[in-house]
Amino acid sequence: MTEKRLHPRCPASEHTHIFWTDAQGRYWQERAAVTDISSTGLRVALRNRLAERTQVGLRSAIGSVTVSACVRHVRQEGLQFLTGLELPTPVSSRRG
Repeated sequence: MTEKRLHPRCPASEHTHIFWTDAQGRYWQERAAVTDISSTGLRVALRNRLAERTQVGLRSAIGSVTVSACVRHVRQEGLQFLTGLELPTPVSSRRG
């Protein structure tokens, strides 16, 4: 399969807290395993299936950083849902 991504993904083994509101207005949150990351998005493994285009919030495991993202792709693998999230602006790997 031809790679269509603009930015390479790097494997990750971190956790994040993800939160969202469903179509009925109910608030949800879940601890998610981050499986890979790039400058414009990440893939997380979730117990719940999210609808594509759902807006979510991500909070670092230590709770110091919160960002928003949009669900772009969902694929079930066993009992979990591998969920591709797009960040609204690229994340720079440089600090300063």
